[in-house]
Amino acid sequence: MKKMSIIIFFVTLAIILLLFSSFYAMGASNNPCGSCHSGQVYSQYLDILEGNSENQIPSGIEINETKTVSVIVENRGNPGTYPTISDVSLTLTSKYGHFSVYSSKYNIGELPLTKKSASWQITGVSEGFDSLVIRASGINKQHLALTFLFSDSYSPAPSITVGHPSPTSPPTPTPTPTNEPSPTPNPNSPTPAPSLAPINTPTPSPNAEPTSPPTEPLSILLDSPTVGERLKMGLNYTMKWSTSGGTKPLSITLDYSLSNNSESWTTIAANISDNGSFTWNTPNSTTTIYIRALVTDSSNPTQSAVIIRKVEVNEPGAPLIIIVSIVLLIAGLLPAVLLKLKKKAKFRGRRLHKSKDFLNRVILLMLLFSVIFV
Repeated sequence: MKKMSIIIFFVTLAIILLLFSSFYAMGASNNPCGSCHSGQVYSQYLDILEGNSENQIPSGIEINETKTVSVIVENRGNPGTYPTISDVSLTLTSKYGHFSVYSSKYNIGELPLTKKSASWQITGVSEGFDSLVIRASGINKQHLALTFLFSDSYSPAPSITVGHPSPTSPPTPTPTPTNEPSPTPNPNSPTPAPSLAPINTPTPSPNAEPTSPPTEPLSILLDSPTVGERLKMGLNYTMKWSTSGGTKPLSITLDYSLSNNSESWTTIAANISDNGSFTWNTPNSTTTIYIRALVTDSSNPTQSAVIIRKVEVNEPGAPLIIIVSIVLLIAGLLPAVLLKLKKKAKFRGRRLHKSKDFLNRVILLMLLFSVIFV
């Protein structure tokens, strides 16, 4: 019985170490599968197909004209049991703000091993040379505590021309001096008196203004909650974000909704300063919600950027893996403790033998249940 208890204890300890190592194993690379499976046995990529014949990338657009932009995105590779990438979305933004995008985020959702297209409507706003910036992201949930993140970006070249901007004129070349023969001086001619020519000082134009570079377009990213994060219901949670572009100060509005396509959003905070974080009390129910963060330019309220993230709200409590680990640890230590108690009580014969058999069966059933459940 003592030898059996030692074996069960070490098996329990090995299972606990395996569970904790899998809990903290995360992949984040071009091929996240490679972090666990070397030799390219398993691979998976989320790829915006650059140069695909089905892509629609306009090279020019007039002011107030609307055109369609579309690209093909593919989930490819050999991922094995978990082929689907979830929460796939693509965003299109203007690099220099010469065109606007109607609904910059295109949601695909579930993407199996196949290709799908994403499309947007853009409208010319001001003359200039601009660039399309396209970003894709998604996640692959493969286990209770294992999530892979995927991302890709694409900026088609050459740039898109909006309107008819004036090209920069080349500089005027400096004339090459010509050598002329020097006149032979006449000793009998009188020396002319020197004359001073007036110098004309150029008058600056009153309408001349320095040319400033185009303002970087607004963008906002949610640092927390992250993709696939689980929030605890009815507790304080600090949301964090980062912004770029636009004219300071920027205004932030935070909302949440039960549906990504819902027209009814519940306000978390409206028109707060861009300080990068806000503490919020989560809903007091277990559900799936969509959190929306909106940034607005103070100098031009019509210019804004938005990001939406899907999260789950669960009941507060200890993580399941910790509870199971504690149960397994107790199961591993219990035989040795009970043996000492039984020896002190001086159990004898068949009764002790039956107690040992019953205890071994209980421990083995607990181990089997814990491994299957996790």
